[in-house]
Amino acid sequence: MRFGDEENRFILLERHKHLVKDFGAHVEMAMDPIAASVISSLTEDEICLAASTAIPLFVLDIERSQLENLIAASVNVKWEEGCTHLGEKMTPLQMAICKENEYLIVNRWAAARESSIATRISYAMNEKMKKFLNECTLQQIRHASRMGYVFAKLSVPAQYFYQAAMASHLTSCQRDALAISAGIASRRSHA
Repeated sequence: MRFGDEENRFILLERHKHLVKDFGAHVEMAMDPIAASVISSLTEDEICLAASTAIPLFVLDIERSQLENLIAASVNVKWEEGCTHLGEKMTPLQMAICKENEYLIVNRWAAARESSIATRISYAMNEKMKKFLNECTLQQIRHASRMGYVFAKLSVPAQYFYQAAMASHLTSCQRDALAISAGIASRRSHA
């Protein structure tokens, strides 16, 4: 399995499901409304096609200090299955966000333990975050993922999804190149 394929598919299909049910969910998912509109307009097959790239389409959108604070705050929480850190019953969307957070942070936690520079680069993980994740336990990061913060941010612009979903003839290498160039263009437009 390449770096992003499984993670992309998992997160995008969950987001797609919730956006199709209620487009307003993009606010709770901290998603740009244009990207949310594009993703919700695609079929599940098109979502899977767009997700089929080794390049992670999501970045960890949390600073090390914020993650430290979430971990510290989660220590005193009495965790109940299906409940928020405040003890309230989670909505299906909140549960999905927690699962998405956990998936994303556990992948980065595992990558931080590898010596592979390519893995860290692929996940856009700086040395400070790598060091911090190396010091965390799996339980700490799992608890932090349930603290009501959205960790995942798209690393590509909305048009990537149309281009990738509509170009079924692309090879995996071509789809990777499309994701890389879309991500680079997105970072340049925000600079």
